[in-house]
Amino acid sequence: MELKTLEKHLVDSAKQAMNDAINEALTKYNSPLVDICNEVIKEHREELKELLDIAVCRVIEKDEFKADIQEALQKKIARLLVSSNDGVVEKEFQKYKSDPVIKAKMLLFVEKILRENEEA
Repeated sequence: MELKTLEKHLVDSAKQAMNDAINEALTKYNSPLVDICNEVIKEHREELKELLDIAVCRVIEKDEFKADIQEALQKKIARLLVSSNDGVVEKEFQKYKSDPVIKAKMLLFVEKILRENEEA
């Protein structure tokens, strides 16, 4: 291994070790640094709130975001409508099946479709 490669490897390893140590200190249970970080965040609450507000406003203004939200809401509403009316549809269909006139019309319609498929 060349000297420069060895030096780079040592520096990279030291950086990684420091990164791991900081990460562990910040994330381990009952770390005093967690309290310090929370305190600093509280001190800068208004500045962070303003930055977050700016970021959210930028996202909300984008047409792509609006379209994504509308699409997600439409899908959710459609699922809710289908699931909440599932029993109602079956109940109404049962009413139609019990009516002899409608039942005969449905049978004629099915026969017509079958005939059309056979001819095609």
